[in-house]
Amino acid sequence: MVIKKTRGATKKLGPISLGHKTIRFQTRGNDKRTFSVHEDLICAHSLVFKEKLQKVRKTLEGECSICHEELDPCKGDIAFCKGSCGQNIHEKCIQQWTRTQRAGSTTCRMCRKPWVMGAEDLITLDSELDPDAVQIYLDWLYTGQLHISEAITRESNEFNIQLLKAWIVSEAFGDRAFRKDIIVQHYAAIDEDDNWGSDSML
Repeated sequence: MVIKKTRGATKKLGPISLGHKTIRFQTRGNDKRTFSVHEDLICAHSLVFKEKLQKVRKTLEGECSICHEELDPCKGDIAFCKGSCGQNIHEKCIQQWTRTQRAGSTTCRMCRKPWVMGAEDLITLDSELDPDAVQIYLDWLYTGQLHISEAITRESNEFNIQLLKAWIVSEAFGDRAFRKDIIVQHYAAIDEDDNWGSDSML
């Protein structure tokens, strides 16, 4: 099997903390491809998904209101109150708290509103997006690289079309960092073309 390298702009990755919760989503259009991604990862980048899934969530800092230990997603999964206050709590702590409550009556330790346990069903977004461009975005989330296949040459129209489709995804999802990497990729292509042109004149 031949492994082909792909080119791409690279973002600087911090500590990897994905959490255990994944979501599934589709976009409008004829291609009903279903995508899966870690909820915390996409909500950390996409304003649209943040608004849809974690609108009330507080900034992840401080200590757990149950065990009073530091909230560190690299050491354990963090849940949050979806009912009202958005308070972050260790997943293991809310599970223990749930066992002390009467069946079906678990409330948030902070705001006392009912604790929402269930996961989101399949999410359908209003935007009609190219599924390959959406996959480019998801790959970028996990790898930090914007991958455009080497089979597509930088000077071709297809390369620019791929970047335009990726740009539409960045706008639809509200991800400025992804948009910035698309711009970097675009200008890298221009620089390569300029260098090729100057070399050919020597």
